[in-house]
Amino acid sequence: MLVRFLNPIGKIDAARRTGATRKQQAQIVQAIKRARYLGLLPYTINDSR
Repeated sequence: MLVRFLNPIGKIDAARRTGATRKQQAQIVQAIKRARYLGLLPYTINDSR
């Protein structure tokens, strides 16, 4: 579910793009960083073309 808030490169989308409030965006960022630390999400997406 957190992948929805990442762009194709793997960076976290801005709040104005996701439509989240400041509080919600802070929770999203914290959840993504926690998931990356636990190994559930990659830090970057290896997109070799």
